Amino acid sequence: MRAHLAIICSLVCGSAIAGEKLDTLSATAPVDDRPVSIGQPHTCADAYPPAAVQAHAEGTATLAFTITATGTVRDIKVEKSSGNKDLDDAAVGCASHWLYRPATKDSIPVETSWIANVDWKLGGPNGARNAQRCLAAQKISIPITPDIGVTRITYRVMPDGQIKDAKLADSSGNKGLDDAAINCAVLGRFDVSELTIPDGGIPGHSEFDWGRPLPVQIPPVVPSPSRIPSIPPDKI
Repeated sequence: MRAHLAIICSLVCGSAIAGEKLDTLSATAPVDDRPVSIGQPHTCADAYPPAAVQAHAEGTATLAFTITATGTVRDIKVEKSSGNKDLDDAAVGCASHWLYRPATKDSIPVETSWIANVDWKLGGPNGARNAQRCLAAQKISIPITPDIGVTRITYRVMPDGQIKDAKLADSSGNKGLDDAAINCAVLGRFDVSELTIPDGGIPGHSEFDWGRPLPVQIPPVVPSPSRIPSIPPDKI
């Protein structure tokens, strides 16, 4: 069971890319040392809005804000829109939790104007890997025809790492595969050892790209007899 959960966990983690890509220091803020991001990684993948997932929305939101002398972020504004309001709003909400080692002037922490891009990108190779692993974990055999697309699932990650409220955001066109994707998501568990998650959980999403050429099941790797280690009878 532990191994099974480990396989499923890899299905639901990191299906989207959404994080701080570029920091640029404002020319109006003369400092000796630039700010440096600290604390939790500046990634927003778990904040991908379900509505944006369903709309297949992607883009880059450019944020302008102030890094305070204590390293927190305030006065966040969208300098350049991603083209999707849900993504822009999510970028602002995500950046509000970022922490920095503040800039210094004459060895004293000072406020600094800062600009960062948050890239929102769905899918990629992870979607195909998710589909492959899900088929193997669920041990199902459904013919993959050209008309089958991508299943997108939204859910909430709870403080204990469990997945709750998994829902279909976008159908692949095949109910059996959509149901398998939901089952794989529900069985997953996130590593929350370094996260502080509110009681109500945080939003997340995964996608399963069935349309790529994938084997229906992953054949197990069977070692040759010469590579099978011998186990003493008293250790069995």
